[in-house]
Formats: sequence, structure tokens, C-alpha cells
Amino acid sequence: MSSRISALIRHKSLHQNNRSDGDKAKDVDSETSLSMSSPHLPNLDECVEIYLNVWDEFRTESFSINEFVVELQSRNPDTDIFADGGPQRQFDLLVAYGLFEKVSSNRYQVRCSPDETQLEWWQQLETQIETLHNAVHQTQQITSGENTHPLLTYRGDRYVSLYINQQTQHTDISESLEEIEEFHDGIVLRSPAMIADDVQDIADSLSAGKLNAEEVFEKVNSEVKGADSTDLEFRLYMNPHHNS
Repeated sequence: MSSRISALIRHKSLHQNNRSDGDKAKDVDSETSLSMSSPHLPNLDECVEIYLNVWDEFRTESFSINEFVVELQSRNPDTDIFADGGPQRQFDLLVAYGLFEKVSSNRYQVRCSPDETQLEWWQQLETQIETLHNAVHQTQQITSGENTHPLLTYRGDRYVSLYINQQTQHTDISESLEEIEEFHDGIVLRSPAMIADDVQDIADSLSAGKLNAEEVFEKVNSEVKGADSTDLEFRLYMNPHHNS
């Protein structure tokens, strides 16, 4: 256990021993109320300790699990920081919680600094919440058979998804556009990041009205999404073009 965590525990124990029974009873009521309203986060204590140790050692530099374990054990050979499941489980949870970002197949980076405010953490995690929300609704739409072109929310607007791979032809896009009953705020062309150039080519054709589509679209923005750099998705957002 790190010196920081140990000091906090010792301070809390001394403070509790010097308090009255009435105060302790109030604490029990408060903790009971808190536990009923707060979400349960698996292995939270272990994850927080790992997070703080990582921050002390690596700051914003990338690191691997092995590098972290070696460094931690060199400072504290008797550490019992890992709960059941081993370090991989804790790191997976820290990525899921949004505190770490997976920057390659085996390397991580601190995503939210302990020096930042709660608002800054919210801003960091906004894209993660958006990704989860979109994934749930897309899967729900596909499995229910409601829509083969699920909606994607971007900056408050809703875009109809068109998936593109290396085999996608311009005629495929034209046929997909004909299937869509409502474009909402526009369309988003989605593909593996490695074929982003192909998406740009299709977008240029859409903008120029070369795909025989009833609607002409113009590029709005683009982004690359994904927690793992080996599995990134390119997204290009397009709005219907309205002549002024």
C-alpha cells in the first residue's frame, strides 16, 4: 500500500477514535444513505490506488502494465495492491472508468489528472459517455430490426450512419441513401481509420452531386474515435446542402 493511502487511513482511524458515539451514529446514517444512492464501482479502492501510483511515477507519459508492476515492486516488494483478477483486470476497469486511456495494444496513459477540477473530468469523459450512448442505441436499433443505418449523435445533432469498407462502391452509397427515409440533421460516413482517404473521396462525390442522389451533402466535420489506436474509426459528418 502506498504511503499516501496509508497516511490517510491512519489519520481517519485517529479521528474516528476521538469522536463521540453520537457523531459516529450520524456517520453510519450518512454512509448508509450514500451507499444507497452511489453507484457501485468494482474494485474502486484498488483502482484509485493504482491510478495515484501511476500518476506519481509516470504523469502523462505512456506506460505498460509490466513497467508499472516492476516499478511498484521495486519500491514496495510486499505490495498487495491488486485484487482478485490481477493487474490486467484493474487496468481494464481504469480504462472503462475513464481514468486511463489505452494508446496501443499494451500501453496506457493517464487521461484525467488528479490536479484537474471535476468539471474538467466531466469534459474529458463526455466523449466516452457519448460513445456508450451511441453504442447502446445503435445495437438496439439493429437487433430490433428498426434501422440498418443507426443514428449517431454529434454535438447535439443526429446523423444517419453509412458504413464504408474497402469493398464499398459509389453505387452502394447511392443505394443506401435511397433506403433512408429521414436524414435528420445529416449523414455520417464511418470506416476503419486506415481507409479515411476512401471516405473523403466518397464525400467529395456526394458534395459534387456525382452519386445520383436526390440530396446533395456538404462536409461539416470529421473525427477519429476509439480507445485503442489499433482499432480506430474515422467519421465524416455531412449536412444536406441548402442553396442560399
